[in-house]
Amino acid sequence: MAPLYTNTDIHTCQLQHSLRSASLELSLAQSKHSVEAVARDEEIRKLRVSQGLLENDNSDLHEQLEEEQARSDGLENALDDALLNLDEQKAESEVAQNQIRTQSREIANLKVGLSSPSTT
Repeated sequence: MAPLYTNTDIHTCQLQHSLRSASLELSLAQSKHSVEAVARDEEIRKLRVSQGLLENDNSDLHEQLEEEQARSDGLENALDDALLNLDEQKAESEVAQNQIRTQSREIANLKVGLSSPSTT
């Protein structure tokens, strides 16, 4: 009886099996590369979304800073006006106190003059 498979048949089968394995390994490598590319693209997309959100936040913070700066400038101007007004009020108060002192002395001198006998 003749053998079922010859050496050539076995060798051909082994070559086909090796070729199939190499083809599957190549396909696996291509799939891995595709998955890695998709993962990189997804990471880039996430980073771009994050960047956009951060830029929006940054813009909002700049607007808020400008508003607060304007508010601060207004408060600073109001404080300067109030301090100037206070200085003016202090000056007016000093003038008034000096007038009161002068008038009090004049009144005291007049009282002394009226209460003392005249030497005429």
